[in-house]
Formats: sequence, C-alpha cells, structure tokens
Amino acid sequence: MFREDEMARIDRKYFDVLQMDIYDVTLRSKNTGHIWNLHSPGYSELEQVRVFHKHRAYHRFHYQRLVVNLKQAINMIKDHDRFQIE
Repeated sequence: MFREDEMARIDRKYFDVLQMDIYDVTLRSKNTGHIWNLHSPGYSELEQVRVFHKHRAYHRFHYQRLVVNLKQAINMIKDHDRFQIE
C-alpha cells in the first residue's frame, strides 16, 4: 500500500495525477504523454510496486517491471522519459 507521505511527494510539475489511492497511482508524464499505473498489492510483507505503462490513453496497459517502492517507480519513469526524448 502507498503511504500518504509517499503520494504527497509526487512531483506535480512533472506529472499529471490521473488517479490516486492507497493501492493505485496513475500518472501521465508531462514530457512524453505516456501514462503509468503504479500498483501496490498491499498483501506482501515486502514493499513492491508493479509498474504498467502505455503510450496513449486509448492503448492498453502493458506490464513494465516490478520495483521496490513508489520512489523507485518515479525514478524509473523519469529514466524512461529521458530515453524516449533522446
């Protein structure tokens, strides 16, 4: 599950927040327009976030990767944006 303090630190200058609750955060990068769903199942002792991605709103999400926490997911998205822009 995502904590309130984690969700409050999402950079709203970098992302449009499309949806947010303790299990799912959906973001759109203002740089690429790509949409990301970050899902925390909340049943594991270990923190983990499943990252899903799509290029356009009308596309389906596809699984991108499993990361440790919300901060790592945000950093992964920013790395992906840098790669796409270059």
